[in-house]
Amino acid sequence: MRFAHISDLHIDSCKQVIYGVNPCKNLEKALAILSGLEDLGAVILSGDISNDGKEASYLLADAMLSELSVPVYCVMGNHDNRVVVKRLLEENKLTTMHFVKETVLAGYKFQFLNTVKEVSPGENMSRGFISREDIERVDLDARLFSGNCILVMHHPAFEVGGWMDARILMNREEFKSMVSGHPNIVAVLAGHNHCPSELTVAGCFYSIAPSVSTTFDSRGDRFQEIYRPAFDVYTIMGKSLSKDTLPI
Repeated sequence: MRFAHISDLHIDSCKQVIYGVNPCKNLEKALAILSGLEDLGAVILSGDISNDGKEASYLLADAMLSELSVPVYCVMGNHDNRVVVKRLLEENKLTTMHFVKETVLAGYKFQFLNTVKEVSPGENMSRGFISREDIERVDLDARLFSGNCILVMHHPAFEVGGWMDARILMNREEFKSMVSGHPNIVAVLAGHNHCPSELTVAGCFYSIAPSVSTTFDSRGDRFQEIYRPAFDVYTIMGKSLSKDTLPI
């Protein structure tokens, strides 16, 4: 089985161009590629679905993603509006995007973590934070689950160098310490940076996905756009996990 990891769609309610990129057009291109992939079992979306956090952006994203014939599992990003999404879910207006705490795919348990820290309802910090409750939940689940686990969240848990490191997970050392205690947590997937990177820590593979919308350079100027949109596709074969990056 294969699953895709897409991130940072930044769909705008007015379908505006952002940093010189049209996010809706990029998502359309990504969906065309995803629809042609064989043995695709799911799509994992690691946050920043919306750019402006408005209802119309989520309805648009949900409608576009409905072209896929596989489930789409999502976490929130710092641009996402939890209040709006919660209301839309309660009103059954989001039919494609699934916001769950966990699911099992091909024998792997996927656990979805909230790293968004709210300043006030609907307004978020750029930096991320994982609650003690979520850390303890993952800790317990990894201990009880006999198979491999993959964690999905928005904010990265490792430094890449440059200006982006001021925006990542604040309590990352506590989080990585917990992860390192579980050999069956084999991967941690994140987004947020718009700059792909990967690192292996204590046998666990940490990966920051490229952005579907726009790409930045961690070593360059802040938010300097580089047109290099892409997403990752993982192949699960037994206990083996491999990754390919597909440009849009």
